[in-house]
Amino acid sequence: MSKNLYRVCKKSDLDEIIKNNFFKPICIIFTNKETDKELEDNIANLFKNISKQNTYCMHLLINLDNFIDNINFFGEMRKNAPNFIAYFKGKQISSISNLEKNGELFISSIKDIINKINTSYIQKLVVSFNQEDVNYNKKEEFNKKNNNQDNKTNENNENNEDNEDNEDNEDNEDNEDNEDNEDNEDNEDNENNENNENNEDNEDNLINNIKKRNVEPINKKEDTNKEDKIDLNKVDISKVDLNKVDLSKVDLSKIDLDQLSIDKKKEKLKALLELKKQVQKK
Repeated sequence: MSKNLYRVCKKSDLDEIIKNNFFKPICIIFTNKETDKELEDNIANLFKNISKQNTYCMHLLINLDNFIDNINFFGEMRKNAPNFIAYFKGKQISSISNLEKNGELFISSIKDIINKINTSYIQKLVVSFNQEDVNYNKKEEFNKKNNNQDNKTNENNENNEDNEDNEDNEDNEDNEDNEDNEDNEDNEDNENNENNENNEDNEDNLINNIKKRNVEPINKKEDTNKEDKIDLNKVDISKVDLNKVDLSKVDLSKIDLDQLSIDKKKEKLKALLELKKQVQKK
């Protein structure tokens, strides 16, 4: 027997075949002991030949007299055998009984039904495959577009990174130039500061020199003034012309009028007293 043609003797085997071929059409012919022997042989030959053509359908032969069915699921079939039933996805999609007791009509009808089921199933498969191809192509195109977009995005990102790197390099160069300029400015400032310090030192030296120059005459002048001051103890007052005396040059600290001799001439005392009064007034 081919892989799509079985003679089934147990309900459990039938359930397993239906389960394993859930998405395929399953065509079953039921016979019993009352079925004409010639008709039963013709049914067997039909399934043997048609199973080779309709490879997408499952073809099952069940003799209900030899079929082990503990729950008597096909009990009614025993009364009307031979019968034909077709299932797809667990649901009955077609059935026929030999009610007219015409074997040739029954076999030709089964053949037409099975061919239609097989053709319809193949068409559905083609549509499904084509749809899958379309979906696959769409998916491929979609993935291709996404890949192209991703590649463009990556290229743009790489370009942006390169541009950023270039900008960073330019910034670094600018920063280096700015640092060089700042260093040059700092050097210039340092030079200017040094020059200013030198100028300040020169100015200080100049000022010191000027001060020295100014101080020396003053000191000399002070010395001269000191020399010009008059020591009255050494002066003969009687011979002093008071009108010609510069009182600012009189050194009063060295005059002690109280110690003058009383026996000196009155003129000298008078002149001295007069001189003292004038000095005190000044």
